[in-house]
Amino acid sequence: MMKKSLGLVLGFLFLTVLILTGCQSAEPQKRISVVYRYDDYSEISNTQLEEQLFLIFHDRGMSFTVGVIPFVFSGDQQDASSQSDSKAANLPLSPAKTAILKSAVDTGIVDIALHGYSHQTIPFEGGHTEFSRLEYDKQLSKITAGKRFLEQQLGLQIQTFIPPWNRYDLNSIKALEQLGFQTLSADQQEPANPDSTLKYLPAMVDLNQLPSAVVEARRSLDPHPVIIILFHQFEIKENQSGDGLLTLTEFKDQLNWLSSQNDIQVMSIEKIIRLRHDLDAKTYYYHQLLLQTKLIPPILNGLIHPLVYESPYPIILVITIFYLVVLLFSLAIAFFLGKLIFPHSRTILQISRFSVLVLLILVAAYSLRGTMVGYRGAIGTTIFCGIAIGVWWSSFWTDKSKKKLSVNKKASSI
Repeated sequence: MMKKSLGLVLGFLFLTVLILTGCQSAEPQKRISVVYRYDDYSEISNTQLEEQLFLIFHDRGMSFTVGVIPFVFSGDQQDASSQSDSKAANLPLSPAKTAILKSAVDTGIVDIALHGYSHQTIPFEGGHTEFSRLEYDKQLSKITAGKRFLEQQLGLQIQTFIPPWNRYDLNSIKALEQLGFQTLSADQQEPANPDSTLKYLPAMVDLNQLPSAVVEARRSLDPHPVIIILFHQFEIKENQSGDGLLTLTEFKDQLNWLSSQNDIQVMSIEKIIRLRHDLDAKTYYYHQLLLQTKLIPPILNGLIHPLVYESPYPIILVITIFYLVVLLFSLAIAFFLGKLIFPHSRTILQISRFSVLVLLILVAAYSLRGTMVGYRGAIGTTIFCGIAIGVWWSSFWTDKSKKKLSVNKKASSI
């Protein structure tokens, strides 16, 4: 029995090594997708800069996604009270701006996302939003109007939605599903509905974070991680309204570097959605949980890459294996110690059975005292679960061995 138990422990550890080695061996097959998402194309955005961006992507045979505001508010978009400003108005995308955009779409450089309605905030504590906390009917009306307008102007179907300030709620998801949208691109902080039919591509990277994101993507357990870069006109230094992060020359150099990497491909949101079937709501939901959970011990923190949108399932597998190993080790130690001690003292056996259950309940209660269980509490509970199982297993083994010995003695005395 002891040899069999030891064999199970060694076999499980060997399987763990194989799984972890297999995850790492997939590295040469890694294919990283980089998506550029340009927000705030509108009637008042920098047309000259945008034409240069279209040319830069065209010259490199790359595509990107443009978030278009159909009826941009010309006043202070971050002040809800500015709607009463008589000098401001909602300006529809003009035929001239539409023609520039349509030309880029026709050449395959760009795909279009609806970026809200007017990009003006509603009253909102802690930031800005055009849709979050707005009634469902009002959200549906605004999204419907913006979608219909762009589709009529451009002569194509709009399938991607980008909420202004990356903020939306469950009513937004419901409205998007009602209107036949395929993809929602915000960030990784907003609510997730795992039963949603939408695809999710959260933007997580600024222009100047790309090098770090690529390093993280290459370390990821996911063989096909995605980097989604969000940028605006004010992040390009040539734009007159901001200091910017990169010059256009630096931006070109960034794209040139990406095109020289054998394991990287640059594409738009719609193109990656056509190629990938694993970017669904459940993937986003579990990815978000991993970023928020406190169950990951420091030794495994390197598995999480905040700048990369990666499949959560390999990481969940490794975390599960970690806790199973902790459970198995504590179980094995308790079992073998029990086998050594319990045959010599029935009193210790009975006390141990009762004590481990009481301790397990106390440890579990202590771990659950807060709103979120941390890795210390989870490891402690796992250890005591293993100890409890090991103690009870060894106590039953002791009882069974004593009964068997007693039967053998009776049989030999006859």
